[in-house]
Amino acid sequence: MYHVAVKNENLVRQRASVRHVANHSGKKYMLFIFVLLFFVFAILSVWSRARVVSLGYEISKESRYLQEVMDLNEKLKAEVAMLKSPGRLEPIAQKKFDLLPPRNHQIVFLK
Repeated sequence: MYHVAVKNENLVRQRASVRHVANHSGKKYMLFIFVLLFFVFAILSVWSRARVVSLGYEISKESRYLQEVMDLNEKLKAEVAMLKSPGRLEPIAQKKFDLLPPRNHQIVFLK
């Protein structure tokens, strides 16, 4: 009987040891998952912040380019207005094309 009790006690100890190892293994697994998720979150946070900064620089650069283009557009509009002005065109028309101001009978009014 004593021999059977010792075997049963050893069996109980082995089972308890297996449960302890299994329980300890589960904790290691959970810790590993937690650390892995932490690093993934940290990497994503750093990447997203770097992307935001990069896009900020790109937006700033494009804003400066837009302002330059708008300034050039205003200068070109002013140049077109100057080139179309009657004060400039009249002397050119008279010298280059021998045009004269219209006489009264040459003017036609449209309704």
